[in-house]
Amino acid sequence: MTQNKTSTKYLLKRMMKDYLKPYKAQVGMALFLMLLVGIMTAMTAALIETITNDVLINRDMEALKLVSIAMVIIFTIKGLATYGHNAIMNGVGQRIIANIQSQLYSHIIKTDISFFDKNPSGKLVANLIADANTMRSAVAESITNLGKSALTLVFLIGLMLYKDWQLSVLTFFVFPVAGITMSIVGRKIRKLSKKSLNEQGVFANFLTQTFQGVRQVKSYCMEAKEIEEADRIIKRLYKFAHKSFKISKLNT
Repeated sequence: MTQNKTSTKYLLKRMMKDYLKPYKAQVGMALFLMLLVGIMTAMTAALIETITNDVLINRDMEALKLVSIAMVIIFTIKGLATYGHNAIMNGVGQRIIANIQSQLYSHIIKTDISFFDKNPSGKLVANLIADANTMRSAVAESITNLGKSALTLVFLIGLMLYKDWQLSVLTFFVFPVAGITMSIVGRKIRKLSKKSLNEQGVFANFLTQTFQGVRQVKSYCMEAKEIEEADRIIKRLYKFAHKSFKISKLNT
């Protein structure tokens, strides 16, 4: 477990140093836009009190006009900022993955021939494509969501403390419980994702071997056997995907 955490920490540091560093200007701009999203979210929460007290209770029509205008401005800024930071981080993620894929292919193609004897072509193809897609998600989505959620949380906590610090302090006891639950669910999802990727590699290798040896399959009338094997692998892929989906929904 400790070795795995150390390895993950090393990989994250390396990614930050070797891949994200060249795009620090774009990442900085994305963080600024995330900051705007956090501020707009907090302002939306603050306006709810005005809507409740002045509009719904006191029937203040002038307040309704001001709140309506404020909401339009807030949602416009929030929408543009959300689109902006998503577009920027997606672009950064795509560039990083392109660089990683180029480096990985260059490394593989220069490897000794014995490496190709030990690793089927289907597995190499699956790793080159599927692993890269997984990293793309980690870079473009996870970092974006983490930054936006963290900034939004800071502003909302500040607003809560300003409105009612006693109630806010009470809610802080709930966060650790939620955090532990999310951590457990996250670990299970990662394990299932790893199994699913391995199974995709098995499927890709199976398809490659079957299609390359299709003449032998037909010569020995092995179609039924190959179909049975394909169904078995596909069912395992379904099981991993469906189980991962059900577990992921525990966090929603």
